[in-house]
Amino acid sequence: NLDEAWKLVAKKINFDVKKLKDKILPLSGLYSIGEHTRALLFALNDGGLPSNVGGGYNLRMLVRRCFDFMDRNKWDLYLPSLCEEHSKELKSQYPELSENLEEIRKILDVEKNKYVSNKQKAEHILKRIVRKDIDTNKLIELYESNGIAPELVAKQIGIKIPDNFYALVAEKQ
Repeated sequence: NLDEAWKLVAKKINFDVKKLKDKILPLSGLYSIGEHTRALLFALNDGGLPSNVGGGYNLRMLVRRCFDFMDRNKWDLYLPSLCEEHSKELKSQYPELSENLEEIRKILDVEKNKYVSNKQKAEHILKRIVRKDIDTNKLIELYESNGIAPELVAKQIGIKIPDNFYALVAEKQ
């Protein structure tokens, strides 16, 4: 139970739970974006493409998680620039990572456009849904079929996301 874990940690360090989350979650998002963009740099450089199936699905989820973190924290980051910074940092070990940065930029720009379009579509879908119609199965369906992040559903409709949501999605895959 994540709520209980947050409370336990906050109690042990004598800190307010909300303030703790406000400090830790943005840092977690920032580190996640860093790790995700490094993984994307390697995968896209090797010829991987984001898609809705197989390994491409995993790449698309990494990209969209980055965009979700950026939206949630109102960060103005450009993923291709982060990939370029990773390629510079890793150049001595992996000089080939600098060879396809323009193609990676194009791929990530296309994914950003798809993300924005999907987010607009999601908002229209969520306007038609009533809170009582959302259970875990419906939340998973919205995520898998429409790419609607559970955090967006929770924000707009006011429901609690199960702690093991992404594990449940992985089980279905």
